[in-house]
Amino acid sequence: MKNEIKPYFLSFSAYDIESGDVSLNPGALAQKALDLYNNYILHKSETLKALFLKNTDLLIGRFVHKKGFGVWPYNYIFWRAEMYGCRIPWVSALAQGFGISALVRAYALTRNTKYFEVAQQALNAFKVFIKEGGVLYIDRDDGDWWYEEYACGYGEPSGVLNGFIIALLGIYDFYTFANDKQSLQLFDKGIETLKHHMSDFDTDYPFTLSYYDRMKHITTMEYHLLHIKLLEILHEITKDNVFRKYQKKWENYKNYWYARQSYRWLWKIYYVKSGYNIKESIKLGVRLTFKEKKFTKHM
Repeated sequence: MKNEIKPYFLSFSAYDIESGDVSLNPGALAQKALDLYNNYILHKSETLKALFLKNTDLLIGRFVHKKGFGVWPYNYIFWRAEMYGCRIPWVSALAQGFGISALVRAYALTRNTKYFEVAQQALNAFKVFIKEGGVLYIDRDDGDWWYEEYACGYGEPSGVLNGFIIALLGIYDFYTFANDKQSLQLFDKGIETLKHHMSDFDTDYPFTLSYYDRMKHITTMEYHLLHIKLLEILHEITKDNVFRKYQKKWENYKNYWYARQSYRWLWKIYYVKSGYNIKESIKLGVRLTFKEKKFTKHM
């Protein structure tokens, strides 16, 4: 085993993925722990170290042991979980990934085996099907392995992109730390799935953003930027150009999107100063400048 692990891949001042009350949301609790760890590495503060370990101890306290694996259950529903058909209690590959990443760092600092043992149990949930209490869905058509952020067991799997990749980063952290062949196999399965399905998350149109999930929900700019960063991280780890391709493509989408927003505001400012009806004037400007129907649809 390695003696230390680098700071977590993401800066949470830039990417606040999980939100809400940490007493209810295990993903938010693990994210908070990782943020404390990153700041401890940066500042070498014993206070930050103590706070980090306090939060990882809270994670252990909320961990539920099953037969051969364990999970961090969500005991409440928020709007997106409800949208994907979740019922209390439900589990998340995102929370499992964040939790593993936090616990292996706690073990690296303390050598207390309780952190490593729980991280290993959390890792095993990636081998257990959703209907059996884990986070794994295997596509019957192509055999690809999906680690579901909303592992709810009802309806069609959602395939949320950011949650899937964050789960993979947790698995990769475990492999990097423990040099564990099982975790490498789980990581490789997920990477192959992503490579096969990256186009599922691509709108293939520069004036829109990426899809949040495989159900074709357009993401927000906040999550689009997170997607770009996560693909950059995956390329750094795997050196696979599929991830670089979509990273660059989606960066272009971002630039087009910002340009479109600027264009719309310029039209508003111009017509306000000119005394024209804003709504009708913007429609006219769009029709004159962009005749393609697909563009006007996305306005």
